[in-house]
Amino acid sequence: MRPTVSPQSQTHAQSACKSVSRDTTRRSRPAVARATTDLKSMIARRIVLLLLLHTAPAEMAKANGKTNGDGKTAKAKGDGKTKRTSSAMRCSTFVSWMLRVGLKEHPERYPGLTVNSTAAEIQHRLHQTMPASRCPDASGSFTTPALPTFTSQLGLNASQLSSYREMRKRHAAELVTKQFKSLSKDQRLKRRRELAAVTLREMQGFLNASQLALFRNRSAIIRRPPAMHVAASLSRTHSHTHRHR
Repeated sequence: MRPTVSPQSQTHAQSACKSVSRDTTRRSRPAVARATTDLKSMIARRIVLLLLLHTAPAEMAKANGKTNGDGKTAKAKGDGKTKRTSSAMRCSTFVSWMLRVGLKEHPERYPGLTVNSTAAEIQHRLHQTMPASRCPDASGSFTTPALPTFTSQLGLNASQLSSYREMRKRHAAELVTKQFKSLSKDQRLKRRRELAAVTLREMQGFLNASQLALFRNRSAIIRRPPAMHVAASLSRTHSHTHRHR
């Protein structure tokens, strides 16, 4: 015989089940929230890691060049070509200026070259005497110029080198002043020649006889600044003047 359950008991049982269900739900909500937060955090970390793995090699290669398997740093592909192209453009600018302006208006700066000199001759001379032009030699090689620097070829000692650098620094400072830049083209040229005359006097003051002879020898191919060529040309003019007197 089956036991009978009163309606009142059934109501109490159902209420108890609902209460247990609500308590279980309330207890599980924080755990679910924490699990969801942990999952989101893990996914975010993995995304960041993947992005770093994807972009780090490119950034490192950009900053330091690509790395070979043996750990040595290699130049990024195309760097050499870009550098050669940049050098060629800079050299072309120098050669073009000398053909159009330099050799016509300032021949004293470039002994051995004339308005009839070819672009190849000018390029080779620039390679020998003016590294800033980035011109290759006659064979097209971008090697370091074989000629020593102006000061080392003159054989300046420490005291002479100090006097030379101080003089050059003083003259260069004047050429960038607003007062100098405000002068007309003819006035600037005149002032440059005046500075060249000052250079000549000062060089004569601290060079010895053999150094001064080399300085005055404008046929010698030396890596001297253009201003030194101008001063040397004045030296020749002054010597001719003294002879005639």
